[in-house]
Amino acid sequence: MRNSAIGMIEVEGHSVALAVVDKITKEAVVKILALDCNNPQNEQSAQIPMTVQVIFEGAISEVVYALEVGKEEARKYLTEDVIRGSYLSKGADGIRSLLTVGKVSPQQYKEMNEQPLSLAIFEVQHFTNALILSNDLLNHYDLIYSHHELNLGGRLVTLIFSGEESQIYEAITFVEMNKGKYANKVFTAIPINKPTSETIRYTVKNKGE
Repeated sequence: MRNSAIGMIEVEGHSVALAVVDKITKEAVVKILALDCNNPQNEQSAQIPMTVQVIFEGAISEVVYALEVGKEEARKYLTEDVIRGSYLSKGADGIRSLLTVGKVSPQQYKEMNEQPLSLAIFEVQHFTNALILSNDLLNHYDLIYSHHELNLGGRLVTLIFSGEESQIYEAITFVEMNKGKYANKVFTAIPINKPTSETIRYTVKNKGE
């Protein structure tokens, strides 16, 4: 693509990266190439002990705008010092193959007749806390368990639920008011209303998978 660019936004937290994916694919014409992750420089002092890179491409003007709105979205959950963004206006030969291999794999999902109305994404440390939180939400709210990630590092589990907007916000309010029940290890509780198809690729697992 002529006049194209590759953009990268780095944040702490898989859940925050997913919020960035949704925001930039709603506001800009960009394609997500990969999500990759590694440990933060100082895990003990990190706000969320995992660093995730969102890698995307599009026209230079769209990539620059996506960087702006993506970092703005990340600032809702993180301080400025752990948010980074940059872009390559001219990628060298072979660079694309390096950028499109990430640890966070898109889900193998089939086209759905109805996309999820809303998503609730929680980033929780330790599997026991994640299990208790999941059980509470599924018992008390009309939600569908959509997906989880637990192999990305930092002893973190990303929990993803789908449902109607009202149920999503009630569930998030419940968790935020009861963090002590989960040993205060719920780092984020993020609502996404009307997720884009790119967001769904990374959040909604195909039935039977």
